[in-house]
Amino acid sequence: MNCFSVGEYIVGRYLVKQVNKGGMFVVYFCHDELFDRPIAIKTFKFKSPQQIEILTEGFVQGAKKWILIGDERNVVRAYDVFTTPINDDLRLPYLAIELVEGNPIYGNSLRGWIHKSGLDLKLVLYFAQTICSGMVRIQKKLGGKKSNFVHFNLKPQNILISREGSVKITDIGLCEGLQKSALKIEPFPTSLMDHNSNYYSRVINVIFGSPPYMSPEQCMGLQSYDQRSDIYSLGCILYEMCTKRFIFNAKSVSEFIAKHIYDNPIPLKQWNSHIPDSLQKIIESCLSKNPEERPSNFEEVRDSIGDILKIERLHSGVRFWLFGFSAFTENPRVKSDWEMKKDEEAFILGKTFGVEYIIRQGLVKDRAEFEELVVERELSSQERQKEYEKNKRWNEASALVQMGDSLFKLAEVSKNVTEEEKIIRSSLSKYHSADKILPSDPKISFRLGMTYLCLADLVRAKNETLSDELIRLSIKCHTLILEKKMNPTFDIIGDMHYLLPFHALWHRAAAYTLKADFDMAIEDLELLLSLLETKDLSNFPKFSDKLKQTTGEFMEFIINKKKDAYQNPYKRQ
Repeated sequence: MNCFSVGEYIVGRYLVKQVNKGGMFVVYFCHDELFDRPIAIKTFKFKSPQQIEILTEGFVQGAKKWILIGDERNVVRAYDVFTTPINDDLRLPYLAIELVEGNPIYGNSLRGWIHKSGLDLKLVLYFAQTICSGMVRIQKKLGGKKSNFVHFNLKPQNILISREGSVKITDIGLCEGLQKSALKIEPFPTSLMDHNSNYYSRVINVIFGSPPYMSPEQCMGLQSYDQRSDIYSLGCILYEMCTKRFIFNAKSVSEFIAKHIYDNPIPLKQWNSHIPDSLQKIIESCLSKNPEERPSNFEEVRDSIGDILKIERLHSGVRFWLFGFSAFTENPRVKSDWEMKKDEEAFILGKTFGVEYIIRQGLVKDRAEFEELVVERELSSQERQKEYEKNKRWNEASALVQMGDSLFKLAEVSKNVTEEEKIIRSSLSKYHSADKILPSDPKISFRLGMTYLCLADLVRAKNETLSDELIRLSIKCHTLILEKKMNPTFDIIGDMHYLLPFHALWHRAAAYTLKADFDMAIEDLELLLSLLETKDLSNFPKFSDKLKQTTGEFMEFIINKKKDAYQNPYKRQ
């Protein structure tokens, strides 16, 4: 099995920090060297090359569906799908997704919150309502009200909860895609036999899902299903949130499958007598064996949960779960296991129960102190908003840069000069748009400078004036990078690897060469060789050694051309 280890790079860009091989997937927790951010890389497990061939199409189709959702609230962001070679004939697909860092005590998924914290009614209702909101947004993004998207693997582990309190659904489209691919090879039986038949062994080999949360129609392998299958899974999750138990006590996959199809769960009230009748009714409705008897969509479930919040008078301060807040103590306080500062606790409780309450609790001495807290919080909120806007701009620029890189790579294999020029211009347009969002970012400037130079070389024969202007712009972009005096930074564009700011000098020398300014080109290359000798590049030995070699070869080439007064056409390293 192709497996990357900690310390290795995936496609030369993602540095592996941790590997998780649980469930159906392998997840690499990485650092994205290009955009300097944490990221997760996901692929499916396989046992043979034949399985890769069978499952790749479904995985890629599901990944594309997830990417189409974009930056949406309550949904983990998917960025890019790519492949790496297993051998000369076979490639394994990978998906780059947002890395959600969770609470240090409960982890980053709902499962940890259920089984490590214990959920009161407010928490249960908040999580349930937010999950429904996320599924509603996914359905709308993938086709509006008529969308028949099915997650197919809705479970607590796929409901992620960030350190800041965001609830996000993950693994969108992957499970359904994999199962559809598998069914092309091993179809389900046309009818359900008795419990002792070989049906279950066949089903287990084909089904991609989590047995404790699979709907009866999913267990039976029915080819016709809709989002009500996911609503059954939500019912299983709600049951577990209320009881800290799976919906069924089963010891094997086949036993879970049989119970989902034939058995009814033990009534909730036997495990938790505090559950309101209205919530129990919603959960029982979601768990109906017949899909026709379940709520028709997640919007319906979300609205029903909202009604309970209002009836139980829990709607105010519903996000207090983030701080470990309990709604059912005589004198509510924020739990100390979150290590919250006293002023933060005073602000939260003061907004909910009033200033007099927190004065009695000794959290503030008077109303004036609380009002100072409010002002400080507002200033802090403004700073968080600025940080949010900064991250949003970064994500938008990142998407444009990735599109530009894909076009640039495509230009390298174009069949003729006219086609290559057209693609390069499209790539330049994407980089320009990214530069407007993040002006003077070194990695974007590097791409602009390199693309200007490629375009200058392509148009030189038919428009020398335009070529000279493009060369000038290229030199300007690379000069901006060099003026920043940045630390060595790894970068990758297409299949090419770069080390900034050193390659900026190399490409500026190439621009001077195309301009026939050989003295300036030689000066840049001499400076580059000097930097390569004096700077600590122990973290980039392979790239620095190669750069030394190519710089020396390029220097010799320019010196010879200078002697012959011959202009060298730009050739990208």
